[in-house]
Amino acid sequence: EGTLEPWMLAACEARSRNLLLGQALTATSSSVNGGDVAQNAFDGFESTRCMCKNDDPAPALTVELKKPIPASTLVLNTHCTSPALLGIHDRITRISVRVNRAKEPIEAEADPDELEPITIALGKGASVQRLEIRILGRAQGTQWPGYAGFTEVARER
Repeated sequence: EGTLEPWMLAACEARSRNLLLGQALTATSSSVNGGDVAQNAFDGFESTRCMCKNDDPAPALTVELKKPIPASTLVLNTHCTSPALLGIHDRITRISVRVNRAKEPIEAEADPDELEPITIALGKGASVQRLEIRILGRAQGTQWPGYAGFTEVARER
C-alpha cells in the first residue's frame, strides 16, 4: 500500500483517451444491482458503476454503438476503486470479450491487484461497434459476495 505502480499514471489520464465518451450507445447487462445500471460503465465517471446481482451465475455487459469507432485497446475498470474497497465485493479474476459478434471471444486474466484495470489488446485498426463482456471467474468477496462489475469501460487507440 502507498506504492506508485506503473499502471497508475496511465489510469490518471485514461479519461482523455476514452473513445467511448460522447458516443451514442446502448448498454445492457444480464442483471442489475439496484441503481448500478449498465449505462454507468460508459458515463466517464469512476464514481458510478455497473454491478450484477449477487445471484447472477454468468454476468455479462453488452454495448452497441450507433456507429463503429476505431480502437486498438479495451480498458475495463472494475468496481473496486479504492484500497478501502479491496475484497469487499467479488474480485473479477477472468473475463471474455466478444467483439462485433466474433465467433471466438478474447479471454483475459485480471491482475491480482483489483485496483489495476484489465487491459485487452484488440489489434491495430480494429473497428468496434459491439462488445459483449462476460465475467468468467471471480473470487468471493468478504462483505458482499456475488456482486461484481465495472466502473468504466473504455476504448483507446
